[in-house]
Amino acid sequence: MRQNQRTRFMHCFSLRMVLKYRKCVGSCVFIAVIFAMYRCIEFRMIDTPCKQIRRPHHTISMPSTPFPLRLDLKKVVHDFDCRRVIEGDEEYISVVNDTMSKRTYTFLKDNQIGSLAQNCEHFFQEHSYDNFLVSQDELEFPIAYTILTHKDATQTEKLLRTIYRPQNIYCIHVDKSSNSSLLHALEAISNCLPNVFIASKLEEVVYAGISRLKADLNCMSDLLNQTDVKWKYVINLPSQVYPLKTNAEIVKILKIYNGMSSIESVYDEKSYYRCNVSYTVQKGKMESTGKKKDPPPSNITVGKGSAYGFPDRTLWIAVSVTWQGSEDCHGKYVRDVCVFGIGDLNKLVSEKELFANKFYHDYQPLALQCMEEWYLNKSFSPVSLETYRYRKIINSIKNI
Repeated sequence: MRQNQRTRFMHCFSLRMVLKYRKCVGSCVFIAVIFAMYRCIEFRMIDTPCKQIRRPHHTISMPSTPFPLRLDLKKVVHDFDCRRVIEGDEEYISVVNDTMSKRTYTFLKDNQIGSLAQNCEHFFQEHSYDNFLVSQDELEFPIAYTILTHKDATQTEKLLRTIYRPQNIYCIHVDKSSNSSLLHALEAISNCLPNVFIASKLEEVVYAGISRLKADLNCMSDLLNQTDVKWKYVINLPSQVYPLKTNAEIVKILKIYNGMSSIESVYDEKSYYRCNVSYTVQKGKMESTGKKKDPPPSNITVGKGSAYGFPDRTLWIAVSVTWQGSEDCHGKYVRDVCVFGIGDLNKLVSEKELFANKFYHDYQPLALQCMEEWYLNKSFSPVSLETYRYRKIINSIKNI
């Protein structure tokens, strides 16, 4: 009888129930579940102080102790064996590709997600935000994220749900030129999660333009000035990436970096035209004016950065990208960047980078769905991350 009660309590006091009681006056009554891996030990009621998260428009309270976590694992894909796909079984992948090409897939539209998220309890019934374990190291090392999106609430929500942890903080920048239903959907989702908010200032983002940087900076400014979460690092992401490392692994890697950042800078004469000539925005695109700029001040050398990564990724750990002509792509190319298909997963899961760019949730849908299943199982795996590659990178940088 006692074990049955524990099982029932573990189900009831999930994240969605805690969110119902997140309001706080001085202190919170918070349901704490103390557990050892897959076995419950004890349930008790405790009073804990509240940590305030100041949003640009309103304040929401968040318990300063970890949320109760649900420990059941689920298969994401039921009619195919994602394990064989991840392991690179080429014959099986060919069969899956053929079957997938003959199917019609349907996904929730932005307005449907927005309507669902108007009722947070219903939203969490459909989208689980508590399928993870959180270690003490993770609780003591909160991470801030900026997520830039311009379409597909489904894909943005999928990324958010995967990287979501209650101790972290998330700012979503929605392109000002996007359909209003996208903004409304993500606002509704953010209202259900106390540590997720929409950027206070939105930009109309032009590809390869300064507005792309401004969007990140707006979120970063909010993360610095509008929250009380003492995050250790900020990670900038476009919404079409997917994580290759769990939150626990990312924390371990960032602790090795110990305040250093992974920022690409390439000094290539082929790219000098980008900073030697003035550009203007014409019909939503960057166009050269043909007018030369004055040399940069103080005789500095300007390097080319990237929002994603670069084919020569020896020291780059943030995002894994496959550029056209550099490596095989089993999906398709969009703006010279590979949109991954199921044939790319075997390579991706062994990459050292933290995230992979890019996926489309509606292109070879099983690619992202199998990544979801792989990530879910990885999150509960007792196998420890090998950190020698990251220590080697740090040593290499120190010796430059």
